[in-house]
Amino acid sequence: MHTREKYLLTALLLGASAASAQTITGTVLLPDGQAAAGAEVHVYGIGFPEPVRAHTTAGPDGRFTLTIDLNQLCGELAVGARVEGSGVGWAALTEPPRGVEPIEIVLTPEATATGRVVDREGEPIAGAVVRLRDLDVGLSFRTCPVPLETTTAADGTFALAGVPATDHLASLVVEKPGHVTVRLDPTPGRYLSDLQIRLQPACTISGRVSSEAGPVEGARLVATREERWVESGTALTDAAGNWVIDTVPPGTYTVRVLPLREYVSEPLTGIRVRPDAPAESLEIALSGGGVVSGTVRDAATGAPAQSALIRARTADEGQYVSGSGAVSDAQGRYSLRLPPGAYEVTANQWRGGKSFAVAEASAVQVESGAEITGIDLALTPRAEVEYRCVVLGPDGGPAPGIPVVDGRRTLKTGADGTLTFRDREDRWMHLQVADEQTGLVGYAIVERGEREATIQLAPGGWIALRLVDQTGAPIVGARCGDDSWTDAEGHAVLGPLSTDREQRVSLAGLEQFVATGVRLDSVTVEPGQTVDLGTIAIDRRGMISRGLVTDPTGEPVAGCLVADVLSGVATRNGADGRYELAGLPLRPEDGRGLYYPLIVAGPSESGLLGAATEVAVGTGEEAHVVLRAPGAITGRVLAADGRPMVGVTALAFPGNDDDIFLNQAADFAGPARVYAETETDEQGRFRLDGLVPGLQYYVASRQDGRLGGIAIAFVQAGETVDVGNITPNVH
Repeated sequence: MHTREKYLLTALLLGASAASAQTITGTVLLPDGQAAAGAEVHVYGIGFPEPVRAHTTAGPDGRFTLTIDLNQLCGELAVGARVEGSGVGWAALTEPPRGVEPIEIVLTPEATATGRVVDREGEPIAGAVVRLRDLDVGLSFRTCPVPLETTTAADGTFALAGVPATDHLASLVVEKPGHVTVRLDPTPGRYLSDLQIRLQPACTISGRVSSEAGPVEGARLVATREERWVESGTALTDAAGNWVIDTVPPGTYTVRVLPLREYVSEPLTGIRVRPDAPAESLEIALSGGGVVSGTVRDAATGAPAQSALIRARTADEGQYVSGSGAVSDAQGRYSLRLPPGAYEVTANQWRGGKSFAVAEASAVQVESGAEITGIDLALTPRAEVEYRCVVLGPDGGPAPGIPVVDGRRTLKTGADGTLTFRDREDRWMHLQVADEQTGLVGYAIVERGEREATIQLAPGGWIALRLVDQTGAPIVGARCGDDSWTDAEGHAVLGPLSTDREQRVSLAGLEQFVATGVRLDSVTVEPGQTVDLGTIAIDRRGMISRGLVTDPTGEPVAGCLVADVLSGVATRNGADGRYELAGLPLRPEDGRGLYYPLIVAGPSESGLLGAATEVAVGTGEEAHVVLRAPGAITGRVLAADGRPMVGVTALAFPGNDDDIFLNQAADFAGPARVYAETETDEQGRFRLDGLVPGLQYYVASRQDGRLGGIAIAFVQAGETVDVGNITPNVH
C-alpha cells in the first residue's frame, strides 16, 4: 500500500477526477529556420499541487505531439525545446489550451554559462549542481520550461550549454548539500560567463513523515523562511519516511508537506535553526482529514468551469491553508481534502497571468473522516473599469506613439496622445515613460479609486560608462542601473533618466569593488545630454584584511574560523594566530568611503568569541581580535499601554552609528552568533545569550514582519546587558 508510486507527488493530483487530456502539436526550428530533428520538447505550466510538466522528442521533421492534463493546469504554460548546439527556444500560452493551433518554436543561438563555485573560505566546491532556473518567457512566471543543468568539476568550474545567447533575462541556481542555495540575479543569457559564486554553510532541518498506516515515502516537503516568506529548501521522504533539508540559511522556518491524494497535515511553524543548532527529529503526522467537493460553474451561463483553482481559508483569520487546493475538471468538479476546522472555500480562474474570475466564499465545517458534498461555486468575472491616461509632450501637446509601462504591461498612446485600458477597479498604479527613441521621460501615480492620469513628458538625460577589470580588460554583462548591461567592450548607456533629481548608478554589487575615485551615488544629468563617467576600473580581486587572534593575555590562538559578517568571506588562522581575509570589498554598499569589515572569530571548542570592527581595508593597519566569554542581552517588550507583550519575537543584530546589519547578520553562518532571536515570556521578558563581546547590538521586537522598539546595547565579555523596556513603535 505504501509504494513510492502511490505517494510520489508528481504523479498525483489532489482530488483527481475524470481525465481531461489536451494535445499540443507543433514544430521546432533551428535558428536558421531548418527543422530541429530530435529536439527535446518540454512543457511547464502553472498547476496544483505542483507545476504541470510533460516531455517528448521531435521527429526528423521537427514536428512533435504531446499531451497535458487539464485537471491539474490552472494558468499559463510555456512549451520549450532544445537540441544540441542551439539555445532554448519557447512558445508562451497565456491560458489553458482549448484545441490550440499548432505552435512553432524557434531555437535561439547558444551561449554557454561559465564560472567557478567556491566555499566561504575560497576553496573549490566539486559536484555542485548549476541549473538554469529562470528565463523570461513572456509570462507571469519565469521558470525555464527546458531543464538545463550541469555539475561543477574538481576545481569548482562549470560550463552550462544551451543558454539562449539573447537579451532575454536568465537566472542560474547553484545547489550543493550542506551549503545555502544561491539564486543569481537575472542577466541576459549571452552575458552569463566568468561567474564567481561563493556558497555559505547551510543549516539542517530534518524529521519523519508518517500516517496511521506507517511511514510515508515520496512525500515532498518545503521549508519557507518566515522572516522573508521565501521558499528556501525542499526534500523527499525515503522508504522510512525520513527527510533532510540541508540547504537553508539561518532563520525561522515553516515546513509543510505538499498535498497528497489521501492525506493532509498541519505545517510545522516557528522552526529556528543555526549552523550550530539544527532542527532534528521533527515529526509530521498525516491524517485523512475531511473532504469537501462540489462543482464550479460560470455564474452567467451555468457552464462547467474547468481549470479553476479552489482554495480554502480559515474562517477566523482568513489565512489560506498552506499547500491545500484543487483544480476543477472538464465537468467543473473538484474534491478538496482539508484538516478538521472551519473554512471558507473559494475559487479563482486565471487568464493572461491574472485572476480573471472569482467565486464568493462558501462556509464549511470540516470534521475528520467527513465527506461534505454540494459545495458549489459560481465564477463571476472580476469587476473591471476603464482607465484613461493622457500623455503630453514637452510643448504641452499630445504625444502619440509613446510607450507607457505600468509594471504589468506596456501600452502605446494613440494619435491623440491618450491610451485607455481596462483593469481591476481597486488598483494602485505607477505609470512610467522612459522612451529610448524620443529620449522623453515622465510618470504619474494612479491612486486607488482614481480613473484618469496625465503624464507630462520632459527631455531626459543619459549616463555612459565603461567597466574594465584590474587588468584593463572589459567587463561584459555587468548590470548597470535597472535595465542596462555592459556590452562586449564593457560599455553601457543608462537612460533616458529623469533630470529633476540626482541619479545613483548601481552596478549590481560591483560598486563595492570600484578602484577609481568616480562618484556613483550622485550623478547630475541634464536634459538631452549624456554624462560620460569614463572608464571605471573594477578590482574583482578585492582587498585583503590581515590580523591576529589572541586570548585576553595576548597569547595567539590557532585554528580559529575568522569571517567578515558583511561579505561572508572566511578563513582559518595559522599556528601563530595570524589570518588573512582575501577578496573583501573596497567600499561599502553605497560606494562611498572606506570599507570596514565586521570581523568575528571563534575557536571550535573553547566557546570564546571575539570581534574587530575599527580597521578599514586598504589602510595597512591590522586588526587584533581578542577572544573573550560571550555576553547576553535581556529586556522586556511592552505595549504602548504598558501591558507585557507575550510571544513576540525579540532579536539582536550588530550595527554602527551609520547603519544596521540585520540582513547580513541573519544570514551569517558563524563562527559566532552575531544574530539572535527568541520569544518573550508571560511577562514580556526575553534573554539573548551567546553574543559576541565587543560588538554594538541593535535590539528590537518583531511582530507581523515589522521591526519596532529599537534599543542599543554594547555587549561586554561575560556580562548581561539589560536594555529595559521596549515598546514596538513600528520602524
